[in-house]
Amino acid sequence: MRNLSLKLLIFEIRKMWTVPILIISGIFTIFGWAGLLLPIIFGAMKPGGIINELDIAQIISGEFKMLVPLLSIFFGAGIISFDMKNGWLRTLMARPVTKAEYVFTKIISATISIFALLLLMGTLPVLIISMFMSIHITFDIWIILAIHILSIFQTMTYIIICIWFSCWLPGFLNIFVLAVWMIVDSISAPIISSFLWDNNLALIISDFMYPSGFREAIESIAGRSSFPTENILWGLASLSGFLTLALFHFSKIQIDKGGE
Repeated sequence: MRNLSLKLLIFEIRKMWTVPILIISGIFTIFGWAGLLLPIIFGAMKPGGIINELDIAQIISGEFKMLVPLLSIFFGAGIISFDMKNGWLRTLMARPVTKAEYVFTKIISATISIFALLLLMGTLPVLIISMFMSIHITFDIWIILAIHILSIFQTMTYIIICIWFSCWLPGFLNIFVLAVWMIVDSISAPIISSFLWDNNLALIISDFMYPSGFREAIESIAGRSSFPTENILWGLASLSGFLTLALFHFSKIQIDKGGE
């Protein structure tokens, strides 16, 4: 079973790297590197320039805040429904593979793929370019490591939500619903914090249904605030809750029927 699980994981990772994903990843990588090179080219990052100090943790945190949800949408769109449509799920379930094993393989393979791109698009260019800057560089290895670890959990949360959506949404409709869900999150968060800050039920629903715990923990750590224990716990609660929903709904899928 271990050999089968490893083979399935490798296969899922290879299957995720489609031609569109390779093209989009290449474009994002080029823009990521260019966005860091332009200030250097125009002299903004040199003694006496506009930017006199650079905090590596803050830069990586800002990049991950944009990249994690964006890459999660690309890798999570139709992550279950496509396998049902093309019959791969039916073929796989005929082998000694459990539904839980299939779901966890999807989560791990997507998380590994996204994290590799985070390193390529975000971490690597920042570290390499910072070596050639003549301004003051703030580099705290432990804070940067914590940001990466929390980003892994944040990525897993988004992928699990994509899996949950994909259990009952066909194809790319998954992308639309997830995008709307993220927009509602960005709109409702300031409203709840400003007008419903004393409503415990509203706060609980917001913290659970819109999993911003890991993201807020990353921002807190990057800003050198107090250790974000509460944010991390809320992030873990959301991850566990959505994982339960994803596993429950996937267990209800009629594999033999297939199709979208």
